[in-house]
Amino acid sequence: GNSETVVSVGCDSVTPTLSRLSGVSVQEVSEFEEEEEATMSSNPPDDSQWAIFSQRIADDATLTPERNSLSLFNSVWLTPAEEPPSCAEVMLKLGELGLPEVVNEIPFYSEPADVAKSSEVGTTVLKLKSKSVAHLEEFEGTFNRLPKLTKSAKKLSAGRSFQTHLLLTPLRYPPSSGQAKEWLKTKLLIKEDKVMEHKKITKIVLPSSPGCSDKDDDSMSGSMTLSQCTPLSKPSSEVDVNVSFRSTPESTSNDSKISPLMASTPVNYGDQPGTSKKRFSRVSSAFKRSLPLIKEEEQDDQQNDLLKDTSPQAGSVTQAVKKLSKSRIKQLLSESKSPASISCQIDTVTPNNSGNYRMELENLQDVKLNHEHQHLTIMTMELHVHTRGELRPNPDQDAVCCIFYNVTNDCPDPLISHIKGVIYVSEDGTEEKMPHLQSHLQAVPNEQSLIAAFVALVRKWDPDIFVGYEIEQLSWGYLLQRAYILNINLTVELSRVRVLTSTDSGTKEINDDDSEIRLTGRIVLNLWRFLRHEVALQSYTFENIAYHILHQRIPLFSFRILTNWWAHRTKMYRWQVFEHYLTRVEGIVKIMQQLDLVGRTSEFARLFGIQFYEVLSRGSQFRVESMMLRLVKPLNYVAVSPSMQQRARMRAPESLPLIMEPESRFYTDPVIVLDFQSLYPSIIIAYNYCFSTCMGRIEHLGRSELFEFGCTQLRVPIDELSRHKDNLNFSPCGVAFVNQSVVKGVLPRMLEEILNTRLMVKQSMKEKKDNKTLQRVLHARQLGLKLIANVTYGYTAANFSGRMPCIEVGDSVVSKARETLERAISMVGRTTRWGARVIYGDTDSMFVLVPGKSREEAFRIGAEIAEAVTNDNPKPVKLKLEKVYQPCLLQTKKRYVGYMYESPSQDKPVYDAKGIETVRRDGCPAVAKILEKTLRILFETKDVSLVKRYVCRQFGKVLSGRISIQELTFAREYRGAAGYRPGACVPALELAKQWRTVDPRMEPRVGQRVPYVIVAGPPGLP
Repeated sequence: GNSETVVSVGCDSVTPTLSRLSGVSVQEVSEFEEEEEATMSSNPPDDSQWAIFSQRIADDATLTPERNSLSLFNSVWLTPAEEPPSCAEVMLKLGELGLPEVVNEIPFYSEPADVAKSSEVGTTVLKLKSKSVAHLEEFEGTFNRLPKLTKSAKKLSAGRSFQTHLLLTPLRYPPSSGQAKEWLKTKLLIKEDKVMEHKKITKIVLPSSPGCSDKDDDSMSGSMTLSQCTPLSKPSSEVDVNVSFRSTPESTSNDSKISPLMASTPVNYGDQPGTSKKRFSRVSSAFKRSLPLIKEEEQDDQQNDLLKDTSPQAGSVTQAVKKLSKSRIKQLLSESKSPASISCQIDTVTPNNSGNYRMELENLQDVKLNHEHQHLTIMTMELHVHTRGELRPNPDQDAVCCIFYNVTNDCPDPLISHIKGVIYVSEDGTEEKMPHLQSHLQAVPNEQSLIAAFVALVRKWDPDIFVGYEIEQLSWGYLLQRAYILNINLTVELSRVRVLTSTDSGTKEINDDDSEIRLTGRIVLNLWRFLRHEVALQSYTFENIAYHILHQRIPLFSFRILTNWWAHRTKMYRWQVFEHYLTRVEGIVKIMQQLDLVGRTSEFARLFGIQFYEVLSRGSQFRVESMMLRLVKPLNYVAVSPSMQQRARMRAPESLPLIMEPESRFYTDPVIVLDFQSLYPSIIIAYNYCFSTCMGRIEHLGRSELFEFGCTQLRVPIDELSRHKDNLNFSPCGVAFVNQSVVKGVLPRMLEEILNTRLMVKQSMKEKKDNKTLQRVLHARQLGLKLIANVTYGYTAANFSGRMPCIEVGDSVVSKARETLERAISMVGRTTRWGARVIYGDTDSMFVLVPGKSREEAFRIGAEIAEAVTNDNPKPVKLKLEKVYQPCLLQTKKRYVGYMYESPSQDKPVYDAKGIETVRRDGCPAVAKILEKTLRILFETKDVSLVKRYVCRQFGKVLSGRISIQELTFAREYRGAAGYRPGACVPALELAKQWRTVDPRMEPRVGQRVPYVIVAGPPGLP
């Protein structure tokens, strides 16, 4: 029967086995082996020689009849002596050999014409290539040795000795002469099609009167020219369309599918030579986009009849044209004919919501707090002033005609929880009848009576908080200034405590340096200033705030229009004035409720132990000191109050945080972002850094006299130092502290309570992931706790304006944090099994690049790094894996952007930018939109040609003047006339000067964003 023999190459048994199978003597086999050993010793075998050796064995076994002892049905199997490696062994070997596990795509040019010259960025030379054949790198592999075989007769001698012919042929044969000619003809046809695109006359048949004949249609046909929006392409590519309206018969002979709303007959393109299917498809697709109601017939046979080409050029190239038409149609659909290219807006990223709102419509008061009712009464008020033309209201000349108010009482009784009304001046004494406003209307004879009625209203409701959207020039501020002109001290009348003191505060306008209105016993809030910290916008007008927070459109009327409506002789437009201002006062209340401004501020006031208004007006040192003093009072400590001279004599800070200069480039490999969790507070807790645990600098220890310690002096007895010598730890800057075994510091104790509370809040956030509104409230709480913990270090190092600075404590915290980050970076560099390196570090975070790794592998390596660094530091210092960027772009310090992944299972990345123009507001919106879209195209496609095409298309819209002026509007904060150096050329300052010359009341407030458009650059530049 059939017999099979397995021969293991590399084993000692191969020689007798081969001799027995082929009939070759052992002596001949030995000579063969000696010859091969001599050849291998002089020239190590490569892959081609092994192939020749295998061929010789096969020839000996099958092609020598006189020695053949095998039948035709016998076979020989050659198997390797060792089993092939497994997948895990191959992946492990890749790391040892320095080969990447994953080859991520690098940026490239899809269009060879876009390839630019190399550019130098520092010491790095950047050169991007295309994917064309001309820019492909030569592959270095085993097959590169084949051309060398033809030059080396020695290597081919074995094959010729056995009379074996070796033929080396290319893998893919070149095209034949006929195929090349066909390709050239097809190319000429495409070129003719481009020429014919310059002018096309097209007749489209639309149904007008069913039942009429085609002859009647020709006589009754009318023409209409359709023109598209101005495209960015050349004017020669425009297509003129001549549309003829004519009737179609009720029944047609063709079995085509006709739309039930509108049917059309086939499109007639005239008698143009060389008409091809490609041109028909391209023009018809253009009509589909411009006339969506017209549906071309779908019968393939009918199209084929129309597309019959009798020209001699179309003979053998018809099939080639059909193949090329598919790719050309796709290209035309995606390029110049797309709606994006003819739009009059910047092509940007699709917003997360329908209106591009900056804040979701979620009422934070829907989340029930511990204090359901705070029993606070809030009054909002706005004024209508009779102005003069285009001038703004001036309290010296313009009288108050009407006061609009809204009273919100946070109490269980719903009947008195919300009241709105109007107090207005009526010269004839008649009251307006406007029941649709659902407001209380009160008419008074003159302006003095108006103010008196409002004072009585305030005393009736006794509000705790007065609110106005802009109280410096309008609302409460204007009313106080106008009352002083009328010899009414309204400041005393509106206060809860009537202190009769002589003051001239009402004689001056409320300036920017002292814009607060102080009423004894009441809180006055200037709403627009607080909203600047809640939402980032280009403009903080009431209408823009209402749109982004309340998702409502509120019209903006000038003071001249409102005055004309109020002073109209028939009073028929007065209701619009009432409705406008009542909408405004109600909108103020809705904004405060939407953001839960009063509730959150009250909660922070209880947490920090300070008053309501101090949460909004005072800084971080005030909060830290309030919490610290409550903690140190039971411990019998007294806080130091240094003078200005003592702070000036204190030593300057010596330590700086570690901020590395990143390797500025585009990274396609995963970049792991690791962040220390609350590093500065954790350092204070772990090493017991505090005022109460500091023993002073090393050079001062061992002396009995006084030495400098912060702003004051300190003496450490030698016997006390010797008693605690085994319980000291020293910071990198040379300052000694006692361990927690001796005494636990005040700052570590306070920060430990804050961080534990924050962990509890974050745990609640994990349990309530579905409730987005509760997530926002809890996030605000944990963020407040995080900020108060992080600014505790600043309280110890504020050497200029600090309440109790101590540079020894501040420097110790910074230097220890720097040392911790440096040790973590060194650990990553030393551990070779991770195959990673740190490319950027900033204070408490580091960016780790893992070249040649997948994203899942990057998460695994990041978790190992975080665990190793955490175990290397004392508790509670903890390094956590925050996210993984892939790809990302590092520009400079604190300026980077990338696609963020927060877990290995996350499929859709999140665009995350820090410090670049897409998140800054010092540029125009067009820059942010174009840059973000450009980065997304680069991240998703890596194609620089697509980026270039997109940017050129948007710049074309700008140069042609087709985009909105709002996209090119800058909005910078105004710092006040005294906030700029003399002679400064700042657009906001120049505009303020021009407005001030027209009307002094038109000058913007400090912090208000002034919009402007640049129409000409610096002199000498285009």
